[in-house]
Amino acid sequence: MPDAEDDLAAAREAARQDFAREQAEAGRAQAGDRNAGMRRGYARGRARDDAIRAQLTPLAPGERPLGLKLAVVVVLLICGANAIIAATDEHYLYAALFAVGGIALAAGLWARIYPVVLLVEALLGLAIIFAILALMLATTLLAALACIAVVVISAPVFWLLIRVMARLQVPRQ
Repeated sequence: MPDAEDDLAAAREAARQDFAREQAEAGRAQAGDRNAGMRRGYARGRARDDAIRAQLTPLAPGERPLGLKLAVVVVLLICGANAIIAATDEHYLYAALFAVGGIALAAGLWARIYPVVLLVEALLGLAIIFAILALMLATTLLAALACIAVVVISAPVFWLLIRVMARLQVPRQ
């Protein structure tokens, strides 16, 4: 059996030497240009981004994609619910502010105003982050389900609005 162990040890040593030799050769090849791999990666990323941008078409007049429609519905539901909750606690000023703010955001979304879409995108992102953080601290099943509902509703709308924002930025030809 010593022959098998010696053969195994010799094979391991040969593999170590081959690996060390390959590493040394790779190090010498990269010594002249250490950032070549990163440049290739960035070039591939730029090419992919350019291909995606070339496929984007501007929104047609009156066109409202699904993401935009869902965002309007979500904004109206959230602001409406907050207005109702504020009104039941007799905070009428806050209720009015929620209602007016929700209507203004929904109107800006419907008019396809880019800064409004960006604001709603940011608010959805914050809602997702805070819901996930609140889920970690949820002490009841109802609180956990509410957090999950916020994420389940907000995340798809957030994702769909990304393409809408890209199409809003495409110049008309």
